[in-house]
Amino acid sequence: MKALRSLLTARLQPPTGMKALRSLLTASLLAAASLAPASAPAQITIDIDVFRERLSPYGRWVDDDRFGEVWFPRNAHEWRPYSNGRWVFTDEYGWLWVEEDEWGWATEHYGHWLWDDDRGWFWIPGFEWAPAWVRWRGDDRYIGWSPLPPPGFERLHAHDRRRWVFVDSRRFVEPNVRTVIIGRDRYDDLLRRVPLRGEVKRAERFWENRAFDDAWVARVAGRPVPRLRVRDVERAQRARVQGDAVAVFRPEVRGRDDRARAGERGQVERERDRRRGEAQRHEARERRDAAAAAERAREVEREQAARAKRESDLRAQQEQARRAERERAARAQRESAAKQERARRAERPQAQRQEPERAERPQVRRPQGPGRAKTQPSVRTRPQGAERGPAERAQRDRGPREQAPPAARSRSPQAERPQPQRAEREPPPRAAAARAAQGSEGNARTPSRPQARGRTGGGPSPDAGRGPEGRGQGRAR
Repeated sequence: MKALRSLLTARLQPPTGMKALRSLLTASLLAAASLAPASAPAQITIDIDVFRERLSPYGRWVDDDRFGEVWFPRNAHEWRPYSNGRWVFTDEYGWLWVEEDEWGWATEHYGHWLWDDDRGWFWIPGFEWAPAWVRWRGDDRYIGWSPLPPPGFERLHAHDRRRWVFVDSRRFVEPNVRTVIIGRDRYDDLLRRVPLRGEVKRAERFWENRAFDDAWVARVAGRPVPRLRVRDVERAQRARVQGDAVAVFRPEVRGRDDRARAGERGQVERERDRRRGEAQRHEARERRDAAAAAERAREVEREQAARAKRESDLRAQQEQARRAERERAARAQRESAAKQERARRAERPQAQRQEPERAERPQVRRPQGPGRAKTQPSVRTRPQGAERGPAERAQRDRGPREQAPPAARSRSPQAERPQPQRAEREPPPRAAAARAAQGSEGNARTPSRPQARGRTGGGPSPDAGRGPEGRGQGRAR
């Protein structure tokens, strides 16, 4: 503006010789230089092999099936692109990344970054320079960015928190954003809340970052944002802020031959086709897996139903067996009770038959003592028509109450000897009770008779009162 003001002042004053003419020419040249548009990168050309030479001390090169040679920095899992440096605003390119890493002049301004779950971050070399290959998110509270992946991989980086960096909007223009980066535990929430604002875009002759302008950042940050101009340097070095300018190394990169660029475009197209085919195969595999999982679930359900049916049948069989066992036990119990009842019924008539016989049998008091022989009462029989003896006629005349007691029978020498006692069979309990009752009743009805005395007792002889016939019959007995 000072040069333009000098030019206008010189035009308003009349020339006063050669000195005035010289001043006018100088002012014209300065004004033309200040009003010239932003220029493209300086025409410094390097070969792509320079990347291999300059980056080898800071990492390792690996042959990749998809992208050819790629570069892995040290600590590829912990390190993140565009996280060690600062953002500055330039008139020519918008927001430009000023890196602190020595290799950042190549990796942050050429090519693309991609994340691998097994190996971490790796860099794919490129041929075009940009102020920063990033995608933006932002609102009044937070600003975030992530490396722009190669064509065909944009979907992978859209909502992956490992690929983003977020800071507070008020601290976006700090000298080094590494000290103000927000922890990753909040990134899931920030990715849902903070909207996308755009990405690096292709201008007429170069790439630029103008997702939001410096005035908006100054408003949310609460402080002014300086505008810097870009100054080219001729040797490979990281970008540096020097006063009101930022010095960058941005050469034109060429391949080993003219087919390098065509090969890169063909590689990208082939990679895109390969990714599309992989996506289709993945979808088909997912459908097959889902169908197989559904079939396995149905098979499990059928097995569970069959197992439940087998268990139910087994329980029914067990219950039926227990019921049959209970029925057999009840039947055996009933049969045993019936058998016992039949046995009792069979014993009852026999006892009843024995009781009348015992009741009809004459009660004879047996002599007590070991020296007396057990004799059975004898019943004398008289021939029909025989006359009774005098003793019998006298006993008949006295009557039943005045009958003399039976005389003691004569005992033979064999009877005097002790005889072995016979084991009498004990009658059944009921028969014994009935006989005892019958005997007590008979004793009550029959008058007691005097006890017969033995020969040595001095009583009457058992043949007393008998005639000669009676005595003879007694001896005969």
